[in-house]
Amino acid sequence: HSEVVAHIAQTLAKTLKLDAQQVDTIYWAGLLHDIGKMGVDDTVLNKPSKLSNDEYEHIKQHVNYGYQVLASSEAMQSIAAMMIDHHEWYNGKGYPSGKRQEAISMGGRVLAVADAVATMAEERPYSKGKSPEAIIKELQRSKGTQFDPKVTEAMIHIIEHQLITI
Repeated sequence: HSEVVAHIAQTLAKTLKLDAQQVDTIYWAGLLHDIGKMGVDDTVLNKPSKLSNDEYEHIKQHVNYGYQVLASSEAMQSIAAMMIDHHEWYNGKGYPSGKRQEAISMGGRVLAVADAVATMAEERPYSKGKSPEAIIKELQRSKGTQFDPKVTEAMIHIIEHQLITI
């Protein structure tokens, strides 16, 4: 999953014409975006059914765990800053901090879309992978609420023009 997220995020960052260093950092943040799940109980991570409220609150902590691991290294601090933002929502209703719009790092906004697209496309024990058309429909529905509109439009362009395989 992390390799797919990293590839999508890299393609998205290039499409957005971010500078080469940002593209590279976003790629690495994609690879490491879920490193904090090492701190989440395996029974919660691998649960095939709906999570309880307590289990969901526990799994949400993965961004804080990951941030603590990555931010402890000076070389990884820019990656950590992007990674902790990947579940923030453009409208401020995400986690862990409730950041909104441009307060969310550009890398975090890119990772949010890349992670969602990778997740929607994947076969999961509890759901089938969605078609590119269904993914586009979901992106359009979430544009401006969950996802940055500019990043969302770039992702839709990538899917429509088959610049990645999902």
